[in-house]
Amino acid sequence: MAALRITEWHELKRSRRGPLARWLVVGVALVAIVVLISLGREDGLTQGTFQSFPGAAFPSDTDAIRYTYVAGREFTFAITVRNDGRRPITVTGLSAPAAPGVVERVGVRVSGATAPTPDDEVWERATAFKAFPLRPKEERLILIRSRFAVCQPPPHQVFDVSFSDVPVHYWTVPLVRRVTHIPFPMPLVVGPADSQPGCG
Repeated sequence: MAALRITEWHELKRSRRGPLARWLVVGVALVAIVVLISLGREDGLTQGTFQSFPGAAFPSDTDAIRYTYVAGREFTFAITVRNDGRRPITVTGLSAPAAPGVVERVGVRVSGATAPTPDDEVWERATAFKAFPLRPKEERLILIRSRFAVCQPPPHQVFDVSFSDVPVHYWTVPLVRRVTHIPFPMPLVVGPADSQPGCG
């Protein structure tokens, strides 16, 4: 009889412990989820200290960075990105400005230091873009090379295409995918010279 009562007591104890253990696991999981969400909300990637647009014009009457269409011409500009957060991040890609039939993306490269002008020498020294880490307060130079499409003669339509930023994709700790739009100081406009035809 005593043995039966001891068995019943152990079963009762286990039955009470079961729901408590389950609620404890659920509570720990919820806390972990909240922590992960709060960490992921920290947007550490920002615009860096340097941007360069060699070969562009800055017309005072348009407040724009303007590249004039020349069939097949390539041009390179540069932006910097900076990790202003408290944790390391990994930059995984970007969406370079492009417009079908007008501007084509040629390539993207990364340099460890800023440069006054992203010329051919700087481009050649830079490495092809691949995912790279950014420690807190670290900054990297990204060079973007584009090409004007070649018109099929005769050109029949004037175009003007404007871009306001470069979307940059990255991972934060703990593996939260984010995107930050790095703004240009003014809209970047590509198009023909005034009153000249461009590609349709």
